[in-house]
This record gives sequence, structure tokens and C-alpha cells, in this order.
Amino acid sequence: MNSIKKFFNKANRNSIVRSSNVTDDNNSTDVSDDESSVVDSVSDGNELAPFDPPHQQSNIGHIQINASNDVTIGNRIIYHGPVTIHQQVLNQNRSDPQVNGGNVNRSADVLNRPVFTAEAAGSLRIVERSEWFARPPARELEPLEQPAIRVIIAYTAGQHSTIHRECAEIVRNYQAEHIELKGWDDIAYNFLVGGDGSVYVGRGWDYKGAHSRIYNRRSICIAFIGTFSTSPPPERSLIAAQQLIKRGVELKKIAEDYRLYGARQLIQTVSPSNIVYEIIKTWDHWTEEVIPP
Repeated sequence: MNSIKKFFNKANRNSIVRSSNVTDDNNSTDVSDDESSVVDSVSDGNELAPFDPPHQQSNIGHIQINASNDVTIGNRIIYHGPVTIHQQVLNQNRSDPQVNGGNVNRSADVLNRPVFTAEAAGSLRIVERSEWFARPPARELEPLEQPAIRVIIAYTAGQHSTIHRECAEIVRNYQAEHIELKGWDDIAYNFLVGGDGSVYVGRGWDYKGAHSRIYNRRSICIAFIGTFSTSPPPERSLIAAQQLIKRGVELKKIAEDYRLYGARQLIQTVSPSNIVYEIIKTWDHWTEEVIPP
């Protein structure tokens, strides 16, 4: 493994997030966006983010590791190799319109690029349930009638992150909320897309979700992790969602003539936010015509 030199000083995140657009069994309220400003990203698909007591926080200086497959760093993070750590640096120039009040311009820029190419984002990265440490479903899931004739785009509301291990932790928290607090069989969505550009498997291709009430049947729901009331998801996340839909068609899990909807078109919700809704209206197969359940 290549030498690694990194500075770690991460805030502790242990609170359970709440979803707002999942309305299978309960009414919901919106949660304000909690977009993360953390700029580091970790990518190997096998990170584990265990629970830290509130009084503990990792604060590790520069480290260098060579030829190691399993690495433990302080009491915060355990990596199972091989490991690659990348650093992403945001533009800190406050005069940059993208930084200082540039949400509108950034949104418009995304809207003006309706075609998101695989070359811009790289290959589709799917994080399986075992990789984000999902618990088993509380009860046996109902098979999804295939191919799905609807693709529903939603958001989870609440926390947003561009870091893989944090996205995985958010997904685990949603699963815990949906099973323990809402009493559902499993996490509501078929797939979730993180700010890291990865797709996290929820119920997957083969099982009916709990996201859009009577429209759960013959539907695949893809939820962006976050709220996006003032800014869109990262472009790599938008690309990943489109790549996932294409993969579903190739696998014959999604019908070639599928209809694309925002969740708000089918149930009473603001999901997937005004910004995301305007974006997906530029995608292939979006339609105003709602076909019966």
C-alpha cells in the first residue's frame, strides 16, 4: 500500500437523523439542511465507523503507514485494507461566487448540464449492505414485481456528507430509525446516493420499498442523502443516480420505457426539494403523467 500521510481531526457524530419524505405509514415534517463543510474524503468501500463515547474525539497528527492491510487509527476509525485516502480541497476564496452566495449560480450551472457522462464521474460505485454494516430486515420483505415501471427520486432530509464513512453511518441511522421508531421492515428506500458519489443499497432491486404509499408497487426509489433546500447534490451524486438507473435497465430490473418522477408528484411531500426536482425534470423519462399504481 502506498504511503499515507494524513491529518485527522473529525467531529463526533452520534445523533440519529430523521427522514422527512418517507410517508409510507406516518406523517412527516421537513428538517433543515445540515450540509457538511468537511473537505476530506476516504474511499475504499470497507470503512467502519464505530460508536464513540461523547467525551472522546480523535486528534491525531501526521502519520505514515507502509505495507499494511489492516490499520487502526486512534479510537475513531478502523480501516480494513487495501486502503486509499484522498484529499479534496475546497476553494476558500470568499470572493469566488461559488463560495460567497453562489448557490443560485451553482444550481443554474447544474441545470444547464442535463447530460451527466460516466467519464466525468468514473465508474458506478455501489456499496452493498454488508459494506455499510446493515442489520437484517426486521421481517421478510415483499418481492418487487419486475421490471419496475417507475423510478422515484426522493431525498432523505437531514444530514448531508461528502465523506464515505459518514454517509455509511447516516444510512445505518436511517435503517435504525425506520425499523425501531417507525416499525417498518427495513430501510424505506431501494437505494440511497451519498455526497461521496456512492450508491448505498437499501432494499435493492428485488424488494418493494416503503417510500411512496400506494406507489411502492413496481417502483424503484432512489433517495439523495440530504435536504438540498439551498444547493443541489454534488454533480458526482447526480451522475451516480443516472448511472444506477441505466444499470437497472440493463439488468432488466427497470423497464426500458420507465417513467421518472419526483416523490412530490406521487405523495404529499416537498421531496426531493425544489432544486433537485428542477434538475430531474431535465432527465430522460421524466413525465408529468402519473400512471396508476
